Amino acid sequence: MRSQLADSRRLARRLTLELACWGSLTGAFLFIYVGTYGADAGVVLPHATVILAFWSGLVGIRLMLWRLFPAREAFLRASALLVLTPPVALAAWYMVTLVGLSSWGRVPTWSLVWTYAKQSPHLIATLGLPGWWLPLAAAGLTTFVAVIVWKAPRVDWCEIGARRLSPSGLSTVASCCVALAFTQGMRLSSMTDFHHEEPIGAGFFAARSAEMQTHAATASPALDAAERHARAHYATTTTFAHRNVVLIIGDALRASHMGLYGYHRQTTPDLEASTHHHQTWIAPTTKAICAESLCGLLALSSSRTLQSMPTSPITLHEVLRLHGYRIRLALGGDHTHFYGLRDSYGPAESYFDGTEQSARYVNDDLAVLDHIDTLPDYDGRHPELLQLHLMSTHGLGTKHDAPDAFAPSTNYYRWPGRPGGRVPPSAEDAERAVNHYDNGVRQFDRLVSTILKALEAKGYLQNALVLVTGDHGEMLGETGVFGHQHSVDEAVLTVPLVVQRRGYSGSDFGAWPLASQIDVAPTILAELGIAPPSTWRGVALQSTPFPRFVYFRQGSYSGAYFQGRDALFKYWTEHASAASHLSDATRDPLGQQNLAPLLRPGLAGQLMLKAMAGAP
Repeated sequence: MRSQLADSRRLARRLTLELACWGSLTGAFLFIYVGTYGADAGVVLPHATVILAFWSGLVGIRLMLWRLFPAREAFLRASALLVLTPPVALAAWYMVTLVGLSSWGRVPTWSLVWTYAKQSPHLIATLGLPGWWLPLAAAGLTTFVAVIVWKAPRVDWCEIGARRLSPSGLSTVASCCVALAFTQGMRLSSMTDFHHEEPIGAGFFAARSAEMQTHAATASPALDAAERHARAHYATTTTFAHRNVVLIIGDALRASHMGLYGYHRQTTPDLEASTHHHQTWIAPTTKAICAESLCGLLALSSSRTLQSMPTSPITLHEVLRLHGYRIRLALGGDHTHFYGLRDSYGPAESYFDGTEQSARYVNDDLAVLDHIDTLPDYDGRHPELLQLHLMSTHGLGTKHDAPDAFAPSTNYYRWPGRPGGRVPPSAEDAERAVNHYDNGVRQFDRLVSTILKALEAKGYLQNALVLVTGDHGEMLGETGVFGHQHSVDEAVLTVPLVVQRRGYSGSDFGAWPLASQIDVAPTILAELGIAPPSTWRGVALQSTPFPRFVYFRQGSYSGAYFQGRDALFKYWTEHASAASHLSDATRDPLGQQNLAPLLRPGLAGQLMLKAMAGAP
């Protein structure tokens, strides 16, 4: 009797301790996930259900193992490992999730994590951390788990449960626990009837989730129907200019830190020099539709704002392919595992991103240059679209030593991430971080020049349209933070747009005071003489300017720019609170003075509806 009572007490203590460990881990994460990073509170119950199901599956396995290996000394250590390793792994995934949320605004996928894990020495070097940091952290974690397992072998309450249950009772309980875990896992893997922000499903089954980085990607049936109709009835243009198109995108490339746009430092001397030899148009003000990569890249290719994006948009690549173009993609970074980005480009005659090679770091743009060197000489039989993506200006991109580098410099991605961006430890660190970014812009400029020279030598630029732009901008301490995807500040929404004619000339572009990313694809087609799809929302910048709204959205913020008589106005609203803000983006780029209270009530309501609709 006393033995049974003691067993019951040990079972209760061990079970309570284990549940407390799992519960505190999950509760702390959800508190940060919802309270700090703004996840939907509706994710709490689904995630708790997933964790409970996963834990129950482990319990079922442990019960069966204790029946198979009763009182084996070797199994005591193994059982401790089974008890302690899963919560340690869960804690590690939670940490990785928070890093992803603070770095690019979304739960990271397992494939993306694995890509960077395999190249962790390169990543550590890029961040400017000491080389011993990673092995020391790994050794410390391994030692911690080993010591706990060795010092506390009898921690599994399932040992007592296996002894107390009858063989049939144990089989029933264990089978039910494993079945619950299996059923919940299958439901989670579909991501169709599960909460799209559930962090386990979003990380391991992202391809089935209806999310586009930090934005919901579920289009309305009307948008999808209109897109299907436009695709079915699109008529190719029989006579058009068979010239090549070279589209170069700088990740986190900010216009105001380019010498080409009047920056006080010579960060783009090669691009500036090229304007003296080729007919060039520099758009004075171009706005991104969001502050992160995936939606920015889709806007460039599909000429759509976030609110008007269908499930399967007609893209620039698709239209050019219909007109006989070959598509070549040479992309720095990991586009293969980044939330289905590779699929959005469609079929291509050649595809390359940083994961296609192992000689260099995935975000080292020299890998793109290496790939350009392998391209065949242009045969002239089919026009080609060459899209390049460079990571030099991104915090995770490799910066190579250069004699003209701005020093001293510090990679701000080594600072701890926060919901609003990375905060510099000191004013000196902030200055070094700006130097680091400017070194990236200078490196981008050099690489663009080198790549264009290589393409020219191969014959691709004899009759070609070249465009240089960015997917989004970057905060560099204007409001005390560094990074992107956290706000709708001017620094993250203003990108360059440089259009250059190589081997031919044409009429002047329109005097557009304000352009958008969604104008890039129509501008390319207009330069070729190809009709755009009827569902595209952008305008060809060769056309005569007219008053318009340029829309943007990031997270819970939606807004629009519009041109006044002598100023560019910016209006945005926050969805949850319905708070509105209107500023003069020309004279007050930081938006310190809110002019919204001065608006007439009717006009304020119209602006709010336009901003949230995000379409003309």
